[in-house]
Amino acid sequence: MSTATCRLDTLHLSATSDIQYCADCGLVHLTMGPITLRLSEEHYETLSRDVNKGLLQLKSQRPDLDVGGNNNVRTLHS
Repeated sequence: MSTATCRLDTLHLSATSDIQYCADCGLVHLTMGPITLRLSEEHYETLSRDVNKGLLQLKSQRPDLDVGGNNNVRTLHS
């Protein structure tokens, strides 16, 4: 459980999320805007896999959608 003595180590920080880990409580703190999820390592790993599967499914249904924001392929028409 999260405690007042959590010492958070930032795993990843972006414009949309902040992912931190606390060795004291053993939880991953996933913050997205005003929402923070505190997950066990096992739940975080499962959630990460599920989100990735959803992203792959979304991309397969919408190949025109640049979900990752790093599509460097350009089609030139002559």
